Amino acid sequence: MAEADITTTNVSLWPRTDNEGKTILGYTAGSTEFRVPAKLSDELAAECARVAVLAHETLGLRDLSRSDLIIDDEGVVWFLEVNVAPGMAETSTVPLSVTAAGLDLGGLFAGLVHRAVHRAAHRSG
Repeated sequence: MAEADITTTNVSLWPRTDNEGKTILGYTAGSTEFRVPAKLSDELAAECARVAVLAHETLGLRDLSRSDLIIDDEGVVWFLEVNVAPGMAETSTVPLSVTAAGLDLGGLFAGLVHRAVHRAAHRSG
């Protein structure tokens, strides 16, 4: 599998509000507006990618992770958490990112499985 860099495909999440102006919270389909790619300047998108990759590498992760970040009013990127088993449901951001990067989700997963099998075969001799 060729290495693919989807870290530059940022997804922004914007909570929706109900008819009374109250924010709809939770993982209910349709409760959040996903913007793919996120509407960020090139510089801010690059900084988000840098922070996400730094977290991934610093933690010694491999293959796939999702970093959650926020950007404050001054444009500073803040790292919140990294998820090594991100969701793959309708309301999940990884499938959106993969598709926005022009990659095939099934092909990406097949490649990840292939890499894991290859690692396991080399460990067992």
